[in-house]
Amino acid sequence: MIRMIMIVAMIAALCALVVPIEAAPQNSQITGARSTTMETQTDSESVDAGAYPFHRLITSGPVILYQKLISPGRGLPCPMHPHCSEYCREAFANHNPLRAYAMTADRLLRCGQDLNQYRRTTVDGHLRYFDPISIEQTFAGHAISFGATGQRSPVDNTDNDALPSVERAVSTPGCSDSLLYRFARQRQQDDDYDRAITEYLRMVSYYPDSRYSDRAKLAAMQCYYESSLYPEAIAYGRSVLSKRLDATIADQVRFLVGASKFKSGEFELALSDFTDLAEADGELQEKGVMAQGMTHAHLYDWTAAAVSFGAINDASDLSMNARRCARLSQEAADLGYRSPKVAGLLAIVPGLGYLYDGYYSTAMSAFMVNGLFMYSTYEAFRNDNNGLGVTLALFGMGWYTGNIYGSIQSAVRQNDKRRHDHLLKFDLGFRF
Repeated sequence: MIRMIMIVAMIAALCALVVPIEAAPQNSQITGARSTTMETQTDSESVDAGAYPFHRLITSGPVILYQKLISPGRGLPCPMHPHCSEYCREAFANHNPLRAYAMTADRLLRCGQDLNQYRRTTVDGHLRYFDPISIEQTFAGHAISFGATGQRSPVDNTDNDALPSVERAVSTPGCSDSLLYRFARQRQQDDDYDRAITEYLRMVSYYPDSRYSDRAKLAAMQCYYESSLYPEAIAYGRSVLSKRLDATIADQVRFLVGASKFKSGEFELALSDFTDLAEADGELQEKGVMAQGMTHAHLYDWTAAAVSFGAINDASDLSMNARRCARLSQEAADLGYRSPKVAGLLAIVPGLGYLYDGYYSTAMSAFMVNGLFMYSTYEAFRNDNNGLGVTLALFGMGWYTGNIYGSIQSAVRQNDKRRHDHLLKFDLGFRF
């Protein structure tokens, strides 16, 4: 009877390794802020380009068969994204087999447990909990902005009365630049940014010496930014700044270049652009200092962030938000961070590392699964079933290693989540 139980346990362990819970649907649509940066690398060509192809038949092969033959009939029971089988396939495609085994064991221990520790997302209309193989991707580009209050900068209406109506401009000699500028501005006001960009660039190209030329360049930059075309905004901004430009408009363009880099996650590069605004006039200079503070915060340089926020003059309209952000920066030094080293040491006793990280249900799963493997291995050797004992010991070591690896990674994930949640409290008091 005991031997039969051991055989069943071995088969279950083997199935858990090579046939994880559920496959990820193909061509998943992820919705949410900045979804292009938070999507995991699930494309078959990129995943299959792993560095260890010699094990692919044994490791990825059974998973792919499961995804093709079994998964379609099981529905969507796994709440994680990517699903566990896809997570396993990506792990073996991108890492060596030992690490991939540990990553897979860790994911299976965590699957469906402690869901409050993961960011929610929507995949194909279903609620899922985002857990990519790379922890760096977990909170990348997620809903961190320059602030929640304030309105988008209005479209420039300077000299509005001096501009002719569209009908009048058509019949007025020498007003073609005004007509183009007015038409582009109307498109921008209607949020038709692609058309507005085309018309602004057309005006600048046809009438480079027009009195509207610099303002058209700034407006085109604003359209790129509002369209979330950050790489294009950065490239266009650099091009504009390399040429002669009104100083005030140049500072506004530089600010938007920095904002685009910030939105793209290029925080260090954004910092240099915001720092260059130290000599800008009035409100823009203060916005540059506030943006510096937020950029320091995203680099987890809380001390520098507090200094930047503290540099805002008390008479400024942004002073209240600056004081609050400075206080939050000081509080960030003590968010109850978890030490990955301590988590790894505690994980010597299965489950204690996860418990320390705040993953309570996962801790219980790790303790029970590893305990069962240890007991089964002991019983196999005690009954002189050495072959089964060795097999269970090998599989058990994988789960035990996964428990240690997962405890360390969960500490890192927990720290990132606390920083991210803390950053959501910041409010600069303005929006671009």
